[in-house]
Amino acid sequence: MEPNITIFVQIINFWITYWILHRFFLKPVVAFIQQKECALAMVQDTIKRKEAAVRALQKDKLDQLIVFKTHIKTDYQMIEHVSAQREIPELEQPKPVAEKYVAIAQCKQIIIKKVCDVCSCSDL
Repeated sequence: MEPNITIFVQIINFWITYWILHRFFLKPVVAFIQQKECALAMVQDTIKRKEAAVRALQKDKLDQLIVFKTHIKTDYQMIEHVSAQREIPELEQPKPVAEKYVAIAQCKQIIIKKVCDVCSCSDL
């Protein structure tokens, strides 16, 4: 069995192709992926710091709210205005339709008079 020269040529061709692909394609792609991962890690770190700051602010605001509520309870006590002697007024019965129209007409006359008085004063 003689070794065939094509096997050696294929082996050399494989290693040359591997070197070219590794050198010009694989390294830049891996570097690009690492850059993206680094940027993503930085963004996640920033988000975690911002969330911690928001939680701290929420806690501060909650503490301020509790202090405010206790201040209100101690300084301003509710005064109840319920009196047992106070009478509840009776509800008015609905007016008949004719009385409504009379009341509307009287209101219109009063408004017209007021508007005319204002207009005559502005003409001076």
